[in-house]
Amino acid sequence: MYIDILEFVQNENELIFQKSGSCNIDNFDSQIELLDEVRYNLLISKVDSELILNIDLDYSYACPCDRCLTRVENDQSFSYSAKVINSSDFNEEEESEDEDLVFVDSYKLDICNLVRELVILSIPTKNLCEDSCQGICPQCGKNLNEGTCNCNKDNTDIRFSVLKDFKFDEEV
Repeated sequence: MYIDILEFVQNENELIFQKSGSCNIDNFDSQIELLDEVRYNLLISKVDSELILNIDLDYSYACPCDRCLTRVENDQSFSYSAKVINSSDFNEEEESEDEDLVFVDSYKLDICNLVRELVILSIPTKNLCEDSCQGICPQCGKNLNEGTCNCNKDNTDIRFSVLKDFKFDEEV
């Protein structure tokens, strides 16, 4: 879905555009599955001749736990604010490096493309089934949350075995 922002740029008054909706986002990662459409609330306002975009996202996703690989389902909410600039009007020297910018082509904002990019950025890099997840045994692959395994836990590298008997002098 596209929004034509040219009328916002040309209008001298403070103009507010508000829209709520949802976007169906294609899966962008083989490990992450979006469970439903991504819901958004969009607000575009004009402040001192600049267009400011505020968007709130809500979505649910499933992915494997980073430690034990069991399926984890999470709900995520994300808010984002940025200045909207037409690509042809961009002047690198005038813009601050601290500002987030959303670039549009031909004064048309593709909402679903923006939502897709924000979803990709907002998914946490670490997803756990629970904070105390024990993970899987590196030798046999058993899920350690379901109980212990009988594997030998002494996995000392034989190259360092000589250091096992090393005595430290307490006075140093």
